[in-house]
Formats: sequence, C-alpha cells, structure tokens
Amino acid sequence: MQIATEKLKKHLANNKLFYLIILFYFILRLVNLTAFPLFNDESIYLDWGVREINHPGYLYYSLYDAKQPLLMWAFGIMEDLLKDPVFAGRLVSVFCGFLSVVGLYKLVLYIANKSSALLSALLYTVIPLFSFYDRQALMEASIAAVGIWSCYFAVKSIYENKYYNYVLLGVILGVGYFIKSSSLIFLVSALLWITVFGFINKAKAKTLNGLVITITSFLAVIFLLIINPSFWSSFSSNSRYSLTVSEILGLPLRIWLSNASANLQISLFYITPVIFIFAVAGITLLIKHGSRKDKMVICFFLLSVGLETLASRGSIDRYVEPFLPLTAVFAGIFLNFLGSIKKPKMLLYTALTVALITSLPLTMLQVINQADYFIYYGKISGITYYNYLDTFTTGYGLSGVFTYLDEKSTEGPILVGIALNTGNPESALIVNYNKDPDVKVIYFDSRLLSADIFKYDCIDTGFPTYFVSRQNQLAGLDKFFVNVKFVKDPYGGNYTGIYKLRSDCKGNTASLNLQGT
Repeated sequence: MQIATEKLKKHLANNKLFYLIILFYFILRLVNLTAFPLFNDESIYLDWGVREINHPGYLYYSLYDAKQPLLMWAFGIMEDLLKDPVFAGRLVSVFCGFLSVVGLYKLVLYIANKSSALLSALLYTVIPLFSFYDRQALMEASIAAVGIWSCYFAVKSIYENKYYNYVLLGVILGVGYFIKSSSLIFLVSALLWITVFGFINKAKAKTLNGLVITITSFLAVIFLLIINPSFWSSFSSNSRYSLTVSEILGLPLRIWLSNASANLQISLFYITPVIFIFAVAGITLLIKHGSRKDKMVICFFLLSVGLETLASRGSIDRYVEPFLPLTAVFAGIFLNFLGSIKKPKMLLYTALTVALITSLPLTMLQVINQADYFIYYGKISGITYYNYLDTFTTGYGLSGVFTYLDEKSTEGPILVGIALNTGNPESALIVNYNKDPDVKVIYFDSRLLSADIFKYDCIDTGFPTYFVSRQNQLAGLDKFFVNVKFVKDPYGGNYTGIYKLRSDCKGNTASLNLQGT
C-alpha cells in the first residue's frame, strides 16, 4: 500500500502541470454549461437519444435521417442518469473534449517531448473553436477525439512492430463511423498513409497484414450498423452534405475553391490568427527539421483536411472543426522550439502570452455571454451568427416558452401540442419536459387527424391544451386555437407562438382523448 502511495505521489509530482491543464479545461467547459440556449440540432439529438434508449424498437431511430446512433445512445443514457437533459447531453461532449486533450498530450509526447505536449494541450483548451463544440450536444467533439486518437495509433502502427496498434486503430475508426459518416475521412487518411509509408519502408507484408487487421477491426465494430436495413435505405441521404463520387470525378473546381477559402478563413479566425500562424510555422519547422514521426502527423493532418475540402458540398466551421485539432500540436511544438533558442525562455513566454491573450478572452466570452460571442464572430462569418441567433434553429426565446408553460402547469397537468417537425421548438419541448409529470408534449397536427375533425368548431381534450408553433404555423389547426403569447427572439426576427384551444365555442365540439398520443 505504501509503495502504491509513493508511486502515486511521484506520478502526480511529475505530471502536475498536465493535471492543472485538465482542471483548467473542465473549468472552461463546465461553467455555465447550460446557459447557452438549446440549439436546433442539439434538440434533435437529445430527443433521438431519449427515444432510442427508452422506446422499444427505436434503437436505430436516427438512421431514418442517415445519422448513426452511437452518440445518441450516449446522450440518452446520460439523460436518464441526470435530471437536466441539456447538461446531460453537453456533458458527453465535454468528456469527448477531455479525450481530445489527453489524446493530443499523448500524441505529442510520443512524437516530440513533454514540454511540447503540455503546450499543445493548453492551446487546445483555450482555442475558441474547440471550446465551442466541446460545450454542445453535437457530434463534432466526439469526431475530433476520434481523429486525434486515430492519428496517434496510426503513427504507432507504422513506427512499432505491434499488431495490437492496428486493432486499436480499427476500433477507434469504427467507433467514429458509428457516430458520423464524415469520420470515414480519417479511415481513408489512415489507410493511405499506412500503405504509402509501408511501401517506402519496403515492408509490404507487414503493411498488408496491418491493413487487413485495421479493416477487420473497423468492420467488426460497425457490424451491427451495416446489417441494419435502415442504414442502407438512408445511406444516399449523405449526399446532402457531401459530394457523390460522380460529382467529385466531375472536378467541381468552384466548390473546391469555395471550400478551401472557407476552411482557411475558419482556421485563421476561429483558431485565432496568432495560434494559426504558430501552427503554420510549426508545420514548416517540422517539414525542414522534424523526425519521421512528425512528418507522419503532418501528412495525416493535411490529407484529412484536404479530403474534407474535396468531399464537402460546402464547408462551414462545424463541418471542418473535427479535422483541425492537430493545429494545436504544430503550434505547441513551435512554441517549444522558441523556448530552445538561446535567450532563456523569453521568446516562448512572450509568444505564449500573445497566444493566450488573443484566444482565452474569446473562449471566456462563450462562457460568460454567448450572444456577444456570436455577434462578434458574426462580423467575421455570418454562418455562426445566422444559425445561432436567428431563424427557428436558434434557442433564444425558448426560455420564455418554458417559463409560460411551467407557470400554467403549476395549476394542474397540461397538454402541449406541437407540429410534426424535427428541431426547435418541437424537439426542445420534448427534451425539456420528458420527465415532467405535469406537462405532456404531444404531436397535434392536422396530418394525424381525420378530415372529419374540421366539421367541428371546437376541440375538447379534457385538459388545458396549448400549442407551441414556429412563428404562426399551427399545423393546419388554426381554427381551433387562439393566440395567448408570442415569444420573440431578442437577437433576430424569429418568434415562437403559444396558443390555447378555444373555450368560447358556439358550435359543435369534438372530444379527443390525447393522453395516449
């Protein structure tokens, strides 16, 4: 026992800076984690998570929209365990970001040294692009972690004569594909990379065996996915976001140039100009003076970003983010190089200070006031501003809807009708009231009702019944409801309507039992 205690003390003493970075990471990610309103796609994924974990026959429900279910399962499990569904879902992404920090540290420790590894982990923690997606219940944080760890095991697979590295590489890539199709880029990058370096090293037999092991492990992980008919029936839907093979062979230069320009702007502004310049300097330095391991990581990075540029139908910050964390590796190695120059650490301290004061305030702004963060970046890229502050996809304004319904439910159980839509406000309502016994959210849409219902003037459900709409869209049931409140998005023109069933009926009333809906 005493020996184990001494070993633990020694380990903590030797790694205290890394653990301080981890602590700093969790502070930046967990503080005010639920302050940012539930974004449209977060609502959808958390809704799917509840359905897939709790409803029989719904385990692969998200495949109807060509979305693999593994991350939804994680969301659903966490939502069952924790009271707050938003915190639960976002906590999954925080944990994935933690895996990214650990993966970056281990990768740089393997190819360079401890100082570079610490700097890389610290930079990842303060870069606003990575912080943003580590704090949302989306797929990007998990795919970023998959990319980092697949790079790590791809390097080890080539550099060490141990086949279990190929197994772990295949497993990680399989997990990635069970989360999101874009992770196939990492699979292609890893396989091409292993093949090229294998032939350069004249190790054809080892390379072939490694490829077989990697692919076999990958297929074993996704076996339950690829035998599911729903997977194949919706597979073609991926063309909404990525170019088809025939389109790529048609050499769509305009799309590629647009993607390249977007990716460059995203890298420059969202990683921050200073850290991006350090990353470019790090790549240049490693190309000239780096080891074979360093050049392997550069190849993996450039190949992954290049494939994303060629395959994407249109690049935005969200789509390219999982392919950019390795910039923290190159920037960290460059900063460490500055520390090796004769003047005692002065260049390193100066450069690191500049990097932190140009990135950390933006990351802290996400934590303190998300709207101001969006507005700031909206001046640079209208994509983030438009999606998060305006249109129905925004979560701003939902809190007013929840407050109103919460107040009404204190008087007794209520029904809340929604249209047959996926996203905000419909999915957000399902997620928010999933465990509330006094608020039952139901699909109440003319497409679900018999045409005979319109022969009546009013509807009675036996409970106070409300309808929450996107603006004034009442799913064809306008004649039965009267508006009681509009909740406006404070940062855009979007608004959400709250309606109540008419109670002043002068004609025939249809009685509906919606409790089982």
